[in-house]
Amino acid sequence: MVQLYAHQLEREGRGLRLKQEAASPLHAEADPALLRRILWNLLENARLHGKGWVSLSARGVGAGVALEVEDEGEGLLP
Repeated sequence: MVQLYAHQLEREGRGLRLKQEAASPLHAEADPALLRRILWNLLENARLHGKGWVSLSARGVGAGVALEVEDEGEGLLP
C-alpha cells in the first residue's frame, strides 16, 4: 500500500519519505484491515490537504508503535 501511495504522490510532483527510528523491525498487535484504513486515511489527508513531500515515520512506544504523518502544508493552527 505504501508503494502505491508513493507512486500517486510522484504523479503529482511530490514524494513520500519513510523513516523508522528503530534499528530493528517494529512489532505491534493490531487488526491489519483497520491499520491499513488508518494509515490510508492519514496519508490521504496529507496528500489532499497538505503540500510538498509527505513523511511517514514509525517508532516504538512501550509495547506499541507510533505512526506519524507529516507534510509541508500550513497545518491546522495559525
